[in-house]
Amino acid sequence: NQWSVIMNIQISQENLQKGIQTVQNVVSSKTALPILSNVLLEAVEGKLIFKATDLDISISTSVPAIVFEEGSITLPAKKFAEIIKELPAISVSLEVEQTQDHYGWVTLKSERGMFKIMGIRKDEFPNFPEVSPENQITLSAHMLKRMIQKTIYAVSSDDTRPALGGLLFEVLPDSVTTVATDGRRLSQYSATVSTSIANELQVIVPPKALHHLSHLLGSDDLMVEITFDENYIVFQLDETTIFSRLIEGPFPDYKQVIPADNDKLIVVNRHDFAASLRRVSILASQQTRQIKLALSPNLVEISVNTPEIGEAKEEIPAEYTGEPMEIGYNASFLLDVVRNMDSERIQLQFGEPDGAGIFVPLDTEEHETYMALCMPLRLLS
Repeated sequence: NQWSVIMNIQISQENLQKGIQTVQNVVSSKTALPILSNVLLEAVEGKLIFKATDLDISISTSVPAIVFEEGSITLPAKKFAEIIKELPAISVSLEVEQTQDHYGWVTLKSERGMFKIMGIRKDEFPNFPEVSPENQITLSAHMLKRMIQKTIYAVSSDDTRPALGGLLFEVLPDSVTTVATDGRRLSQYSATVSTSIANELQVIVPPKALHHLSHLLGSDDLMVEITFDENYIVFQLDETTIFSRLIEGPFPDYKQVIPADNDKLIVVNRHDFAASLRRVSILASQQTRQIKLALSPNLVEISVNTPEIGEAKEEIPAEYTGEPMEIGYNASFLLDVVRNMDSERIQLQFGEPDGAGIFVPLDTEEHETYMALCMPLRLLS
C-alpha cells in the first residue's frame, strides 16, 4: 500500500493534554458505535481542534499548534489520553499516514521516543449539530456557576417523569431563572440581567451536560455565550463549545406550588442549623431520613426518635415570635438546601404543618434571588 501523510503538526505536550482533558469526559466508555469511543483531531491554521460526542452531548475545543499539513483523524480517546499524560513536558510531533481504507497510522514523536497508534478516518464521526444564532444571551461564568450549583441538586432521577430530569432555564428580557424539582422539593435561582430575548424562552437541560460545563467554568470573569435552539442548547466559552440535546417538555407550572401565605417566619444561623441537622440525623431512619422541627419563641428544637435505633434532640437559637408548631422533614433534603446557600442567616417560612416550607438566604449577592422549597413528612403522633 502506498501511504501518504494526511496531517502533520508540532505541538507541546501541555497543549495536547489541555485539549484531550477538556473533551475526554464526554467520550462514552460503553457504546454500541465504536467511533464514539474516539476523539476527533482536526489540524487547521495554527491550531489543533479536539471533538468528542456521545450523541447527546458534543464538545469541541482548540489549542495552538504549528501545522505543516492540515488534516484530520480519530483516535481511541482513553489510550491517547493515557499516552499524552505520561509524555514528558516537551514538544511533540504528530503525523498521520493514510492507508487505502478507513484507517490511518498516527505517529507521536518526542526526543525521548515514539508511539504509533491506529486511528479511524473522520468520515464515520458524527457531525455536530447546526444551530441558529437567533436566540443568544451572555452570562458571566460566576453567575452561570451559581445558577447551576444552587438548583441542580433538586433535579429528579425518576425516569417516568422525563421533564423533571433536567434543569429548567427560563429567559426573559430582564432575567434568567433556573428551576429544578423532583416533586418533593424545588429550587429556584433568578438573576437580574438584560438579555436580547424578546419573548419568554423555556428549555430543559440535562444535568450531565451541566456537570461537564461546571468543570470548565474556571475563572469567574470568563463570559459564556449561550445559544438556545429548538432541540439544542450551546455554551461557548473561550476556545470551547458544548452542545447539549434538550429534554422535551413541558416543565410543570412550578409557580403554582410555591405557597404565597406562609406566615410563620423563623431566622436561624445556617452553620448551627446544618451542624445540628447532621448530628441529629445520624439516628434517623435509613428509609425516610425523618427528623422533627419544633418551633417555639426564639428556639428551634431538632429531634429524632427512631424505633430500634435511638433518639436525639438539640436546640438552636432562632428569631421567632409565632405560635408553637411541629413539622416533619427528610433531613437529607434539608441538608441539601442549606449546603447550597452561602448566607450566614437563612429564613424558614412555614404555613400549615402539612404544607410546603420555603427556605430563603437573607444575604444574597446583588442582582440575585434564591429560594428552595421542601414538602414536609407526616409526623406520626
